[in-house]
Amino acid sequence: MKKIYTILLFSLFIFCVSAASVEHTVDEIVYNINTTNSTATVVGLKNTLMAGELVIPDKILYNSIETRVTAIGNGAFSFCRNITRFSLPESITSIGKEAFSYCTSINEISLPKGIKSISNNAFHICI
Repeated sequence: MKKIYTILLFSLFIFCVSAASVEHTVDEIVYNINTTNSTATVVGLKNTLMAGELVIPDKILYNSIETRVTAIGNGAFSFCRNITRFSLPESITSIGKEAFSYCTSINEISLPKGIKSISNNAFHICI
């Protein structure tokens, strides 16, 4: 009986942890949504062949809840070789490791004033 309770508790814990973070796509941009604090991290694109300018919004809607976009995740735009301009909102406070690596067509990227951290190789072999 104790073993069954342990398994049930563990299963409930895993469910609760996974429910706090979900993947959500808006306008071809893939986000990891933290449902606990209503923030979003950009984790990639549905179409890595997207070309031209990419504008990241400061907020998105998830389940009718306004969610603030606060980070660009590790490798989020790696090898997106056709994007020429990235426009990041002021809500972004961190850029993950290799977030823009090998984005060889970038002509311009606007970095927010309030950015607190840029991880290693965020712009590796970029411009």
